[in-house]
Amino acid sequence: STRDEKGETIAASPATVWRAPGITAPPQALLSSLDTALTYGIYSGGALVGFFELHSRSYPETFGGMLKWEPLMADALIPLLHPNMKKADATLIRGRAFKDERVAGVNARVLSDPTQVVAIAYALPDQKTLLIAGNTAALQALIEKLRTKTP
Repeated sequence: STRDEKGETIAASPATVWRAPGITAPPQALLSSLDTALTYGIYSGGALVGFFELHSRSYPETFGGMLKWEPLMADALIPLLHPNMKKADATLIRGRAFKDERVAGVNARVLSDPTQVVAIAYALPDQKTLLIAGNTAALQALIEKLRTKTP
């Protein structure tokens, strides 16, 4: 759950979580392509980083929406994926481009700082699940967990 503008508790959805004040919202096509349920958690394999697991209703719309959101995604997700990151470190990420990488044998998009420390990594490993994580170790763990759930 999360709180609305009046401070009242409401059910969390991608639209409510990613539309915090001062954050550029994701494209509407992305929000429309996702189910309203989401999982947010903290991965503790080394550095603590946040992650999201969301379900896509349309792989092309979800992937296209993520690509379109990439230039503005760091401002929206860094506070959620790296709550302890210093503002000076966060500014090193602004303006940098995502790159294609393979994580756990899956095509992923990764945003790194100038020293190649990953800040955001995302993938759609089964074209139905969007995984977003604060580093590639967390994304790899999520992909592997998803594989064990899938028959």
